[in-house]
Amino acid sequence: MGGAIFNHRGSVNLTNVTMSGNSASGGTVFGNPPYGSGLGAAIFNLNGTVTIQFSTLANNAVSNSTGYATSRGPGDATVYSVAYGNKIENGTASTAALTITNSIITGTVASNGAGNNDVVNNVVVGTHPSNTGNVATLTYTGSNIVGASQNATSTAGATATQNGAPTSNANPLLDVLANNGGPTQTMLPLAGSPAIDTAASCTGANATDQRGIARPQGPQCDLGAVEVALFYTVGGNVSGATSPVGLSLTSSLAPTSQSQTFGNGNFSFTAPLLSGSNWSVTVTTQPAGQFCNVTAGSGTNITSAVTTLLVNCQVPTLDIDNSSPSTKYDAATDGVLLLRYLLGLRGSALTSAALGATAQRNAAQIELYIAASLTAFDVDGDGLTLATTDGLMILRRLLGITNAAAITNGAKNSARSDADVRAAIEALMP
Repeated sequence: MGGAIFNHRGSVNLTNVTMSGNSASGGTVFGNPPYGSGLGAAIFNLNGTVTIQFSTLANNAVSNSTGYATSRGPGDATVYSVAYGNKIENGTASTAALTITNSIITGTVASNGAGNNDVVNNVVVGTHPSNTGNVATLTYTGSNIVGASQNATSTAGATATQNGAPTSNANPLLDVLANNGGPTQTMLPLAGSPAIDTAASCTGANATDQRGIARPQGPQCDLGAVEVALFYTVGGNVSGATSPVGLSLTSSLAPTSQSQTFGNGNFSFTAPLLSGSNWSVTVTTQPAGQFCNVTAGSGTNITSAVTTLLVNCQVPTLDIDNSSPSTKYDAATDGVLLLRYLLGLRGSALTSAALGATAQRNAAQIELYIAASLTAFDVDGDGLTLATTDGLMILRRLLGITNAAAITNGAKNSARSDADVRAAIEALMP
């Protein structure tokens, strides 16, 4: 009696509990067949109180039945509740109460004559003169999926009462017991399960399911111990790239990091994010000779698919602070920012008093922009981008000097001609 829990005149409350693979088997009678009855594969409630809410009890087993069971009923049920006999201390009536709310109780495996009910509410009359009538009460509240349920017939001196009824006896479409996250194994409702979003309300539910996933994930709580988590994809569009762009998606909930490369056109990261995740997308690999910028690249508490990411790739220009048109290609802003970066300045030291009136990049974005564009800013073509060579020559041109020799005087560090250096700078000023 009670493959996992035997409750005698106690009080048991199950919330966010999965019970699977338990069994109750009847023993022999005087060492020989016929066999006694197995009662309550998961729970046997004897004259006590059991409350089951947002729990999943599935694929538990009972075996053997002769009618010789103490309850005088068949071997049966995953949950068996009985008001039996007399209170031992004074002979008065016994009571049993079983309440089931927004739960799944299904798949009782029966053998050797045992019954196939999932829930049984039984009552056995008392015989003591002080016993004025045993009462067993079964109450269904909310919504429940119960494969089969039996309420015993009341007799003189014994009353079996059922309030409400299971909402459904449909197959709940549960996956096998497995690690679905959290500290314990659970049985995840599969796609199309009638348990998903069908709780009458979330009243009585914990803020999270058995695994720690927030309830609800959809318009209403799911039945049973597991709230089916919703996942959403993150993606958008890449434009202007001359070769694939490396992008990284980080999130506050698993998966916490994933990196992929995408070419021009619509894209989406392979692994979707769990509902409620905070997320951010950054460029990890720039196409050769290009700078790619992410627009709308982060969000909090994701609740729907993201399709609005814009990754725009272009050949770098000397509009370092992206302040066009009023201070586009300006020595006092763009030229100073580039020179400071090449001298090793970062953060506020990089941008102090050097941003254009309409600058659209902050210090961190400018750092990323210059870092990704260093090859393009190597205007003398010596394989190095240095403050005293490339930075100085670019600043001279931004100051309005157009004479090629004056631009390169004492600063060029390669065999590239003065005219070619000037042309390389001006190519960065479309």
